Amino acid sequence: MRGVLQGSPISPHLFNIYVDVLMYKLNVTAGRIPNSLFYADDGTLLQNDLTKLQSLAGALLLDRLAMLFTAVQDEQILSCRYHNTTLQPSLYTDHECAAEDFPLETLSELRNRTDEVWHLAFSHDGTMLATAGKDGLVCVYDTRHYSLRHEIREHERNVSAAENTKGVCYVAFSPD
Repeated sequence: MRGVLQGSPISPHLFNIYVDVLMYKLNVTAGRIPNSLFYADDGTLLQNDLTKLQSLAGALLLDRLAMLFTAVQDEQILSCRYHNTTLQPSLYTDHECAAEDFPLETLSELRNRTDEVWHLAFSHDGTMLATAGKDGLVCVYDTRHYSLRHEIREHERNVSAAENTKGVCYVAFSPD
């Protein structure tokens, strides 16, 4: 709605509409009628509306906004083909790790396996690594030194078992 300029010729009907809208916006109740009204242009009214929206956003939507920013950062990490950093990506630029920065050297070799490794999983706190594979052996390593911590042999293939009947396909840590 456009503001009524002071001194503009307007019809009484149009003026009454503006007064009704103004009274509604001022939340005038019976017995509480303002003594005087001052003219404000559209910019002032818009600024007041934006101030109300900003305070509402500040009070109610900051958590949601933070959640959306985190989701955008997570999506950038998931779509990064060579992601290899623990730093959170910026929201000001698109995130992309360079292929040259992707590690290509073996830092540690896990030697307790006798056959193919089919799956591996890190613990939730990152202190342990579990591997499972074709030989039916589950190995749990300490990630500080990649030393063997536990070896679970219950599913290990015995000599008389058929080639395709044994093995551990998946391993996971419980949250606790």
